[in-house]
Amino acid sequence: MFGALFQSLGLASPHAQGALIAGAFSFLGVVLTGSIGIWTWWRNKTKERRDREELREERKHDLQLALWSEIDAIWTQLFLFGDIDRRLERVRATFDDYRASYRDFTPFVTSASGYFLMEKVAADLVILDPKEIELIVRFYRQMNLIDQMADDMRTPQYAALGMDRKQALLEHFELSKHRAVEMAEKCLHELENALDREVSMRLSHRKAQLRTQQINKTEPAQTPLVQGEASGSRAFVHPTDEQSSSEGTP
Repeated sequence: MFGALFQSLGLASPHAQGALIAGAFSFLGVVLTGSIGIWTWWRNKTKERRDREELREERKHDLQLALWSEIDAIWTQLFLFGDIDRRLERVRATFDDYRASYRDFTPFVTSASGYFLMEKVAADLVILDPKEIELIVRFYRQMNLIDQMADDMRTPQYAALGMDRKQALLEHFELSKHRAVEMAEKCLHELENALDREVSMRLSHRKAQLRTQQINKTEPAQTPLVQGEASGSRAFVHPTDEQSSSEGTP
C-alpha cells in the first residue's frame, strides 16, 4: 500500500522513502511539542487566574468582615442611646427647664467613638460590590459629619448663640445620629448577606436582644438631658446640670 503511494509520488527509492518518513515524524514531533507547550501555557494561565480570583475573594471576605465588625460596634453604641423621640423630648425638656429659670445653657458634646478602619482600607474598597461601596461610603461620611458637628458645638461661637438656636442644633445633632443608625443597619444587612452570617450573629437577632435589655432596664428618676451616653473611649455626652455652663439670673 505504502509502496504504491510512494511510487505515485515519484519516491521509488528506499532512500527517498526513508527521508519522507523521517520528515513526517519530525513534523509530527514539532506539532506535538507545540501543542504540549500551548496546553501547558494555557493551564498555567488558568491556574494563575484562578489563584488571583481566590486571593481576591479572600481579601474581599476579610475586608467585609473587618468593616462589619467596626460598623457593628458603632451601630451598637449609637443604638444604645435609645429611642430618638425620647432623646428629643429630653433635649426639649432640659432647655425648657433652663428657660423657666432664666438661665443660659450650653450642652456639652464630644465626637463619635473612634473608627479607624475606613482610613486604612479606603483604597481596597474597589474589590467590594457596588452596592456595598455606596452604603459604606455614605455611612462613614455621615459619621464624619457628626464629628464635624460635635466640633462646631464645642466652639465659643456655639456657646454665644441664643437658646433657641442651640436647641435646634442639638436636635439636629441627635437626628443625625439617628440617621447614622439607619445607615449602619443598611450596611450591616448587606455585609451579613455577603458573609452569610448565622442567625444569632445577624442584626435583627441582636437588635431584638438589645431592645429587650432596654425595656427591662430601669431608668433613674428625673434623668438629665442625656447622662453619660457612653460610646467607647470617646462618647456623645450631654451634660448634667453640674456639667453645663450656666449663668444664674434672678
